[in-house]
Amino acid sequence: KEFSAENARLATLGKTKAAKTLKPRHEVADQVWLDFRPDSNVQASAQPLKADNALRIQVADRGGSPWFSFSYALSVEALRSARFLGLLISGRAEGVAAFRPCLRYVLPDGFKDGFARNMILLESEAQDQITFIRIDPALRDEAIGAEVLFFFEGKSFDVTLNSVENLNI
Repeated sequence: KEFSAENARLATLGKTKAAKTLKPRHEVADQVWLDFRPDSNVQASAQPLKADNALRIQVADRGGSPWFSFSYALSVEALRSARFLGLLISGRAEGVAAFRPCLRYVLPDGFKDGFARNMILLESEAQDQITFIRIDPALRDEAIGAEVLFFFEGKSFDVTLNSVENLNI
């Protein structure tokens, strides 16, 4: 089944190690990262919530980083049979938080990003949301790797990702 390895990794978010401070490209689980620009004075932490099998991400200050992202590796082979990458996301926020999902094609000479048309908005009560990203066949065929990134908006936020599931559409 497409994305079974990726979905199995994402199902373990509640079993990650807590981190009171994060470094750029901080690996919270196998091929799952929190990332931001180095040397940008980001103040952030990550905490697994074992009872909810969820990951809490707290960013007190994004500092000078132009981005903060949650990301994970995705098999290029798994993208071959899909026209769209669907994302079923369950999460909540203390207050309100928003992010834009992105499919990154890792190419031999760099990368190219394709974005979902809509933002995901998280509020205080956990809810399931679905979005999709059109797969570019030419970029997919040229890619040597792929990642999904959630680019968060704002200088500070407190979110809990209860689940993330990749769907072949």
